[in-house]
Amino acid sequence: ALLNAVRKRTCVARTWAASSLAICGVGLLELAGPVEPELADLWCLGMPLGFGLGYAALEALMEEYPNDARTVSAVKVAVVGLSALGWAVLRALLLGRGAQMFDGLTSPHLPWAALLYTGLVTTAGAILVESYAFKYVPATDAAVILATEPLWAALFAAHFLGEQLTGSDVA
Repeated sequence: ALLNAVRKRTCVARTWAASSLAICGVGLLELAGPVEPELADLWCLGMPLGFGLGYAALEALMEEYPNDARTVSAVKVAVVGLSALGWAVLRALLLGRGAQMFDGLTSPHLPWAALLYTGLVTTAGAILVESYAFKYVPATDAAVILATEPLWAALFAAHFLGEQLTGSDVA
């Protein structure tokens, strides 16, 4: 949100609110509990920055190419997929397991339906909807909406699945 404000040369109160909400939300999730903060928490606190940069870039792309949401989505999914594949291959080679890397794909117990649903609906589908939405919703507003996702997840889990929210969950 802050990068978007700099890019557009406007910084309103909601920009500060969106940025603060995102950082505080991740901070509450990551820094809660008796465990001392560690280096990995910095990575998690960097997530709002990374997502914000992505939203600002997506908003700029959709302003410039308003009819190319499918193409933009396909490129995003391909880049993430190839990056994940590259990381997996590199890790397998570094651990000396390159030859066995794809052995699990032939397992009769592999949950193909769940994998396809996760890849096509909840990942590619969500990215496509997001690309279309960014033609109409500014990145700052999207950041506020998406920063509330953990709250909605907890409330839906409590309501529909009977999950118990403790005092630290609510805090």
